[in-house]
Formats: sequence, structure tokens, C-alpha cells
Amino acid sequence: MNPYTLLMAFFFVLVCVVALSVYYGLIHQPPLSRNQIKFVLFFLLATLLSLIGIFLSLSFFPLFWIK
Repeated sequence: MNPYTLLMAFFFVLVCVVALSVYYGLIHQPPLSRNQIKFVLFFLLATLLSLIGIFLSLSFFPLFWIK
């Protein structure tokens, strides 16, 4: 199997698990303050941008260390 496919599948599952845990964590908690919401949104944005960077680097640069 292609290593790109395995890595993409792993990160997709990771994103789904994080999204579900954040969703259920925010639903089943008391209302968050404005500062807590800003922190959660900043964390989610940073996670999303880092995953986009990983996907772009995997698509443009070959994994030369996997042979």
C-alpha cells in the first residue's frame, strides 16, 4: 500500500476523533466564557493549519526515507 495513503488515512481518522471529542465536549459542558471559546477556536485553527501543511508537504515532497 502507498505510504501517502496510509498517512492521509491516519490524519483523517485523527481529525475525525479530535472533531468528535471537541463537539461532544462542547455540547455536554456548561456554557464557555468568551476567553475559553477564543482558546478553543485558536487551537482548532492551529490544528487545521498544521494538518493542511502536512498534507501539502506530503503531496509536493516525496517521502525519500521510505523505501
